[in-house]
Amino acid sequence: MRQTDKMLVRSDLVHQFANHLARIWAAEGREVSVRAEICKSLNGRPCQDFIDPTVDLTQVRVNRFGADPRVVPLEIPVWGVGQNRQIAAAVQSSSPDDEDEIRDHR
Repeated sequence: MRQTDKMLVRSDLVHQFANHLARIWAAEGREVSVRAEICKSLNGRPCQDFIDPTVDLTQVRVNRFGADPRVVPLEIPVWGVGQNRQIAAAVQSSSPDDEDEIRDHR
């Protein structure tokens, strides 16, 4: 169970498992293509694909020093961060008269 949980959040482990399955099935003489349908939710966002389900994981290499193109970017950006930065910038550049307007945005 713990290994499965770790695999579902690490794209390199999903890739490793896909290649493990491919070796087993290829040894049985099967033509192999392995794809993953993994839906994840991060910090309360709606569930979305983690790995591009159209990608054959046996045909891609792991990028150990950068983003993997098979990992789907978040559809919804980090919640609240952009707005918090805008509020902080407004507070730093505001006059006392602007405080009520800034407070309304919070």
